[in-house]
Amino acid sequence: MKLQHLASWIIIFLPWRLRRLALIKLFGYSIHPTAYIGLSWIYPLEMTLGEQARIGHFTFCRPIDRLVLGAHAIIGSMTMRPL
Repeated sequence: MKLQHLASWIIIFLPWRLRRLALIKLFGYSIHPTAYIGLSWIYPLEMTLGEQARIGHFTFCRPIDRLVLGAHAIIGSMTMRPL
């Protein structure tokens, strides 16, 4: 668990292509090749991002079980789900 937590901090700063691959391989997320996550802290237990789904920069989400964004869905920048 600690290794995954450390990896989550490092992953945030990777270029998107590498970050997407790391999120898929390390966390088992399903992320469409055209989806995008900005510099944000979002690490649910399960995540699925559809075609052209977007999560903006500086978005923070406390631990949740599941996040699903369908095709063209957007979570804007600087969005926060409080603790």
